[in-house]
Amino acid sequence: DVVLAHLNHPLVSMSTRVLRAAVSNGSVGLHRVATVLLAAALLAGLGYGAVRLGSRANDAVRDRLVTPQPVSPASVRASSQARDHPAGLVADGLSNSYWAPDADGTGRGEYVELTFAGPFRLLNLIIHTGVSAQQDAFLRQARPAELELTTWTSRPGPEQRTTLRLADRAGPQTFRHVVADVVRIRLTVLDSYGSGPGRRTAIGEVEVFRRP
Repeated sequence: DVVLAHLNHPLVSMSTRVLRAAVSNGSVGLHRVATVLLAAALLAGLGYGAVRLGSRANDAVRDRLVTPQPVSPASVRASSQARDHPAGLVADGLSNSYWAPDADGTGRGEYVELTFAGPFRLLNLIIHTGVSAQQDAFLRQARPAELELTTWTSRPGPEQRTTLRLADRAGPQTFRHVVADVVRIRLTVLDSYGSGPGRRTAIGEVEVFRRP
């Protein structure tokens, strides 16, 4: 009875009633009871799996059909920031202003982090590297070559991490990265182009897009 109580499904419940009656009457052997219960549990599991699979398929279709909508962070912070180049400049809507860490060099391990007012389904990120969209100005400072994207969600569980590899060119670079219930993201510099003494690794703008 304890085992049957955990198999909370209509098929299992019906089988249980029938089998209890049959066993009490001595008309069905225990091995047949076990066989029928196993079949009922299997059907229940298959039904649950189909529902979960259908939900994922529906989400995947909706993700492709909708027009992603921009979402602005409620706050922005960084591991460090150079004078006149604070973290908030990655979300000011301008690609000719930028965040840069306090120290020059590769910037490895430095990060900028965006926190949002509520959970949303992340679809795309657009990242503008460097200090400007103009090529000559773009080359004056270092640019990220690899960023680690870390996402936190409103659901229990650990954060998710993935590596974004960027081209060394001015202008926006789009990354498709779907995560449900996002509340915070962090971009950590792993490697950079054009680093050296007196040159800081800069990120001009980070645009975040959600499913409406």
